[in-house]
Amino acid sequence: SSMTAATLPQRCQSSVSTPVNAPKLQLAKATGDGGDFAVGVKSSYVLTVTNVGSAVSSGKITVYDLIPSALTVDQSTLPQGCSLAGVQLTCESTAELEVAPAAGSSQSFTIQVTPQAGSPATLVNNASVLGGGDPLCPSASNPDCSAQVTTKVATPTLTLTKADNGFSVVNGAGAAYTLTVRNTSTSVDTVGAITVRDTLP
Repeated sequence: SSMTAATLPQRCQSSVSTPVNAPKLQLAKATGDGGDFAVGVKSSYVLTVTNVGSAVSSGKITVYDLIPSALTVDQSTLPQGCSLAGVQLTCESTAELEVAPAAGSSQSFTIQVTPQAGSPATLVNNASVLGGGDPLCPSASNPDCSAQVTTKVATPTLTLTKADNGFSVVNGAGAAYTLTVRNTSTSVDTVGAITVRDTLP
């Protein structure tokens, strides 16, 4: 009678585990100078894809980045392979990334952005990567497939003072108000028009 592997004595059974070499993409995101943003001042995000796996990457690598709506992207400086549709930035590359830490194991995309007036004090930006032969991206359980950066945004700080000319008003003559707007920020200039509204008695 025949015997299956399940019924053979343990000494007659054998198994072998063979590791499979594969690329493993890791996405990192940072501001260009590692610092904060300021309203009206051009800054940048840098997206870096690194192959930390055990085999050279193959095929197209795609990075997706949702740009915060408070930022304006300088589309004239977008890197090759990058395009913008609304707030969706897409960067594609067919470069074969070597295994880190070898030369050629990473590729970076620098995106020029400028915070606009009305920007919130903090911007949160999320990006993700897939492709390149990485069997684990995209995956919600793989933190290397995505990256997040939180950036503070410095804004102008306006103050308004109002004073009269100190004279008594007789028959509507001789009265004057002086409205003074100051930007007390020591690092950020104002952007665009400033509007002052005053309801007179």
